[in-house]
Amino acid sequence: INKGEVPQILIENDHKGIVTKEEYETVQIMLSCKPKNEKNEVTEFRGKIICSKCGDVFYRQVKPKQDITWTCKNRIISKDYCDMDIVKEELIKELFVKMWNKLSNNYEKILVPMVESLYAIKEHNGENQVIKDYENKIDELIKQSNTLNQLMQKRCIDSAFYIQQKNLTEQKIIELNIEKVRYIEKSQMNYEIRETEKLIDLIKNSPKTMNTYNKDLFKKVVDKIL
Repeated sequence: INKGEVPQILIENDHKGIVTKEEYETVQIMLSCKPKNEKNEVTEFRGKIICSKCGDVFYRQVKPKQDITWTCKNRIISKDYCDMDIVKEELIKELFVKMWNKLSNNYEKILVPMVESLYAIKEHNGENQVIKDYENKIDELIKQSNTLNQLMQKRCIDSAFYIQQKNLTEQKIIELNIEKVRYIEKSQMNYEIRETEKLIDLIKNSPKTMNTYNKDLFKKVVDKIL
């Protein structure tokens, strides 16, 4: 190892590098997009902005004396991979404020009819009938359980038979209730209705007009931006 005993000479481009200059610069750009402190730098937009051209996620870019921007990951690598425009973070916030104010002031004309339409479609598709079938079966089992109680009180059946049948009936009721809940949760239509109704409740319990960007409200309302 030469520690200064003899003169050192730098010869540029003497041999082929492990990575090209372009690859190195691309990696540096990618690294600059990642927050230095993940815990402190996580924003409400992270993972929510999806490129409508290539489907990849947007990365946050913070550069000295420049606006904070969000850029498609493929666009960062090369414009040949994706030519989606770079978006300023402030613009995202401004658009959310405009969207919220418009929705908040017109939700009765937009969201309420939407929920009514979803319920109508659900009824037409027979989803309500499936739920009613579950409820009818549960009601029938409850009647059977009440009948068992009456027979036991009149001493028409012995206690061993009563306990056996009572346990079987109650177990079937529990199983049917679980199946009904699972069916409701799995239904896409029910999910859309629940989410829309939650949004309506949120609007009712929030200021009608938003003057400045509200981070917490954004997190509650927006799932993805395309």
